[in-house]
Amino acid sequence: MFSTIGFHESVDAAGAQQDLTPALADAIVRTQGDRIYVPELTQLVLAAAGVGSGGNGTARLETPELLKMGRHYIAPVNGANDGNVEPDSPHAVEDLRAMPLALVKGEGILGTVHSNTTAAALQWIIAWLADGPIAPVAMPHFTTRLTGTTTLVASTWTLCQLTPDENLPRGRYAIVGMRVLSATGIAARLVLAGQGARPGVLCVDAVTDLQWPGFRHGGMGVFGEWEDTDAIQVEVLANAGDTAQTVWLDLAPIRLGPG
Repeated sequence: MFSTIGFHESVDAAGAQQDLTPALADAIVRTQGDRIYVPELTQLVLAAAGVGSGGNGTARLETPELLKMGRHYIAPVNGANDGNVEPDSPHAVEDLRAMPLALVKGEGILGTVHSNTTAAALQWIIAWLADGPIAPVAMPHFTTRLTGTTTLVASTWTLCQLTPDENLPRGRYAIVGMRVLSATGIAARLVLAGQGARPGVLCVDAVTDLQWPGFRHGGMGVFGEWEDTDAIQVEVLANAGDTAQTVWLDLAPIRLGPG
């Protein structure tokens, strides 16, 4: 099991290490000031950062536990442009699935960037927390497409209702991958009935964009299980408002027919 958290702020770091304020109105983790507090899931399995141009172009995560060894630098980073940063194509993701970094439940996480854009620009850090190492799974699956028309709000997780393109067979499905297209999206995470964790991915803004391969086809294990009679939603963290979301889900049937 894994979940997704994020820091996202418009800053002019001015060639110094600048704290990012956590994403607002997060329903699954406690935030205060510049800190996100580590939840039950304490293993850092992935990290990604969007950093503006100038400065030394770095992003790092700091917690009291990590500081026993040193601040953790996320490399490579997305962006290095003079303006609001979006995920690159292909995505730059630091993969720690096999050897995650151990954090401590309840400690505060700081996310910082070092850049020097000509004006304040939206920059970000996304982190994926799990209960242990994540091993890819090999499950027979298919991919279905869903769409949403929610107006996104910048710098917060906006809940989006989704409508499947297809009338899927009755049953229960394991979700083993996801791709989310949003013109202004940074990251998106699933909201599943009965599941507190919010597993997520980096967004793409064009159908031709290359996603980090681990987000699809079992690379992150199982995101969660979905009964076809339940609603399925995503939360999108975005740089600005847009009104169209397209989601592809990799679904592995667990049970076909009514429960």
